Amino acid sequence: MEKKTIPKDNSLKWMNKGKVFLVIIWGIIILIFLIKRKDITIDGILNYTPQSPILAAFMMIGLFALKSLSIVIYSGILYVIDGILFPLPVAILMNICGSIVMVTLPYVIGKKVGARAAVYVVEKYPKAKSLNKLRSENDFIFTFFVRIIGRLPSDIVSMYMGAVGVKYQKYLSGSILGMLPHMITFPVMGMNITNPRSREFIVSLCVEIIIMIGTTTAYALNKRNRKRKYS
Repeated sequence: MEKKTIPKDNSLKWMNKGKVFLVIIWGIIILIFLIKRKDITIDGILNYTPQSPILAAFMMIGLFALKSLSIVIYSGILYVIDGILFPLPVAILMNICGSIVMVTLPYVIGKKVGARAAVYVVEKYPKAKSLNKLRSENDFIFTFFVRIIGRLPSDIVSMYMGAVGVKYQKYLSGSILGMLPHMITFPVMGMNITNPRSREFIVSLCVEIIIMIGTTTAYALNKRNRKRKYS
């Protein structure tokens, strides 16, 4: 079979340049963290955070926006930081708002570029081919299943789903619901990070382990069932 190639156009060139720009930004942030690594404690993070809760909230939304188009940093870190900076109900709300930004921006880019973005994602990340096999007739269930499994970078999943025409309302609701357990457990761990023996920290960690085991098992069973179906 003839290999499908990516058309050379300005939209993909712009997308690649944007990736390079974001990698540079995260590189600078990581360099600053390395230089200031002695200050990277809970107190240190709070010292570098605006005193105004509103400014702190805008700062976190900005970090989620940067994360939306970069795989350099794990979104769970941002969930934890929200748990450190805000009371739990506010932290969960911040995680939801940040996640909406995080999953929307690459989706819009994928939708704008269209099929070319889908080809780009599959060629650059071969594991993304599994998304085609997982897709069902219900976009909400498909998105929820992909998000809760979490085997691919968030920005890659978002761009792909925008490119293949997954309906935004179903995509967004499936994404948020699939990521919601992490939005709750990570800030709880962040609030108790100085006391990892606390009941709250241990319960949250156990929930994360159960989710990881459960989603891995579900993915393996789904993969085996599809092999049987098409064999």
